Amino acid sequence: MELTKEQQDIFINWAERYLTPIKNINYKIDTSHIRESFMAACANGFYLDNHSVNLTLSKIGYRRDKEYSKIYLHWNISSKSPALLRWRDMVSARNSGQGFFEKYE
Repeated sequence: MELTKEQQDIFINWAERYLTPIKNINYKIDTSHIRESFMAACANGFYLDNHSVNLTLSKIGYRRDKEYSKIYLHWNISSKSPALLRWRDMVSARNSGQGFFEKYE
């Protein structure tokens, strides 16, 4: 799946605002966490496949682990990134029946 220019711009803007880069690769975070966080929390969200996430994060300067054959790559992204914290809160709330959160703009 290839993102349109508009979709890529939306994802890049979201990543730059809500993901926090760190020095080392974080093996607790992989492509699926980032993809699910974006699709669940972004008001302008749309379906992303893992390949599109990987390409875009590489394009904007994030570093990944060296195992290139995997679909789910690990990145130098903090577990405390606003997007990932919010996504975990949303999943917890949904699983406990507490309802849903507003989506990011």
